[in-house]
Amino acid sequence: MNEIELKDLESNILTRRDVMRILKKSQPTIWKWVRLGILREHRIGRRGFYYKHELLEAIEKNNIPLEKKERVKAAAHG
Repeated sequence: MNEIELKDLESNILTRRDVMRILKKSQPTIWKWVRLGILREHRIGRRGFYYKHELLEAIEKNNIPLEKKERVKAAAHG
């Protein structure tokens, strides 16, 4: 799965890899945004995960750019 569309994700829980693919950002960038409080990561042991609704809120609040088609799909969930 190379591209992920937010509307196709039935689960409300996203992996770090999901978030990287959605935002088209590298792992160090995602870690940096977590440290800066831009994204909120939850952990179970060593595994990090993200709630879809929190990711959508972070995208909107921080004006994180998305591809045009992803922007439309994210707005549909808002």
